[in-house]
Amino acid sequence: MSQGGTRSREVAEWTKLAGGRYKCSIAASFSSSLNMVDTGICLRNDSGVFVLAKTNCFSPLCDVYVGEVVGLHMALQWMDALHFDIVDFAFDSKRVVFDCIISVCRQLFIDSF
Repeated sequence: MSQGGTRSREVAEWTKLAGGRYKCSIAASFSSSLNMVDTGICLRNDSGVFVLAKTNCFSPLCDVYVGEVVGLHMALQWMDALHFDIVDFAFDSKRVVFDCIISVCRQLFIDSF
């Protein structure tokens, strides 16, 4: 917390993508009562205009960073299936622990993009 009892927050600014690129944002929400994780994937073009979106649920409940990495894996598979090949991926999680999931994501990315 900063002085005065208020939280300091980083403000992310949207920056225009290079022409012809897409931005795929991935988010996850968690329900302990349902023991489920819901991932949301949103694809926007280089002007920030909505193109496509997809959601997916899975169980069991997991940590936030795991849910977002699973969401990244799902997004990579979806972009591959749709033949989108110039995509920037964005998600909130800064922590990646599961090397096996990341390895699969990297291999899918190498094979497809």
